[in-house]
Amino acid sequence: MHDTRGGSETQCHEIAIRLLALGHKVSYAICHPTRETYDVPYSTCPLRGSLPAAFSAALPALAPDVVYWRRNKRYLLRCLLAARRRGVKFVFAVSSIQDVRTFTKKQFLSGEVSLLRRVRRALAQLGSRAKGLTNYFALSLIDGIVFQHSGQLPQGFRGRHAIIYNSYPQLEVPPASSSTPYVLWVGNLKKVKNPEYFLRLASDLRTTGVEFRMAGAIQDPAYQRLLSDVSSLPSNFRYLGLQSQDAINSLMRGSLFIVSTSTHEGFPNVFVQAWLQRRSVVSLYVDPGELLATEKIGLCSGDYAAFKDDVSRLIADTDLRHTMGERGFQFAIAHCNPETNVKQLEGFLVKVASDRH
Repeated sequence: MHDTRGGSETQCHEIAIRLLALGHKVSYAICHPTRETYDVPYSTCPLRGSLPAAFSAALPALAPDVVYWRRNKRYLLRCLLAARRRGVKFVFAVSSIQDVRTFTKKQFLSGEVSLLRRVRRALAQLGSRAKGLTNYFALSLIDGIVFQHSGQLPQGFRGRHAIIYNSYPQLEVPPASSSTPYVLWVGNLKKVKNPEYFLRLASDLRTTGVEFRMAGAIQDPAYQRLLSDVSSLPSNFRYLGLQSQDAINSLMRGSLFIVSTSTHEGFPNVFVQAWLQRRSVVSLYVDPGELLATEKIGLCSGDYAAFKDDVSRLIADTDLRHTMGERGFQFAIAHCNPETNVKQLEGFLVKVASDRH
């Protein structure tokens, strides 16, 4: 996993500490580590330089029974084959709908670009698609796959698999102090998250008396430039920067609800965190497994006009906010419990590791 703290990294940390508590030896492999040591109870394995080469070199010393790969499908085939050569079982955890697509769909920031840059982009896309197809082929060779929800399961899929929701511990936290009601956006600022839609939303709803607060690390220089131009930002918008998990939970608890503008996700960790703080979700595009709609724990809009209307409606309707927030809490307690879900994952990993075929 990367040396960052996004949703996948949070999930991996929660899984690692619970597998350790269940009596298993756990080594957490870190891609492109920025530190020498980490204050965690499980062992860490830095993977420096070329990921396939570093992964292959680490296998003899670690000697795992099974690899639980929760990164993405880039380099998947090469790393899978390296594990096969060592007789190590390999389980792939789907973290995004991109992981089960034949070709990865990439987006670029809008704006006028030169013909040369367009050609370069097109060539890069062709290369990326070829690599994506190669790594998609690896899915047919893997010993097991963990899907985050049924909506990720490809039609007709017959391979060994488990469906395990993301989970998060139930935490009682005080709400963030605020004299103004606010809507919250949480995530790393990069193109797939579309943070510019949140800025647009703040501008369009500036007469509501509600603040629009954004928390997360900037991972795309374009957004650094955008947020640096303070004069162009809506007056009711606040960028909070990178926040700790404790601060995020308090911000969620103090918010009216959270919003998501991502183009695609797996099972967003921030959704689970929000539900556990009795807060609902308004999502522009993503409804994992159609849970928002079927469980009535949030709204998925589908386009910007409907998104703006949904956010406006939820700001105005206190009863609807509270009802959906309470339903979200009950859903998360029942289905996103870390102890239960990690026990399910443990059983799946043990079965895969013990299969000698």
